[in-house]
Amino acid sequence: MRRPNHCRSIQTARMQNQTSRQAVFSKRRFGLFKKASEISTLCGADVSIVSIVVRFLKEDLTPGTNDPNPIIIAQQNANVDYINRNLNTLEKELAKEKLRFSGLKNLCEALQAADEEVERVMS
Repeated sequence: MRRPNHCRSIQTARMQNQTSRQAVFSKRRFGLFKKASEISTLCGADVSIVSIVVRFLKEDLTPGTNDPNPIIIAQQNANVDYINRNLNTLEKELAKEKLRFSGLKNLCEALQAADEEVERVMS
């Protein structure tokens, strides 16, 4: 009789291939968070997951390796994207303020011209 897939035992040993190890880490991490969320929803329990990311990062930064760590690169890219979005927002606001300032400057010049005209007529 054949056993169902969920009953198979999985050999647990450290993976030597860095790319495979990272893929498994990401998938398992997602699974852990999903299960924690399910337990919290079903049982009303307070759930906390502690991740030791520093150890994982140190493993990939072996001496003599010039390969950048993909997790660090992803975080840097996320930071760059965030900064770029903020920069774009600020540039749009600056353009609006310049337009407002230009309008106010024109209004001020028009008021000064009207004031001079009033003084000329009054004298």
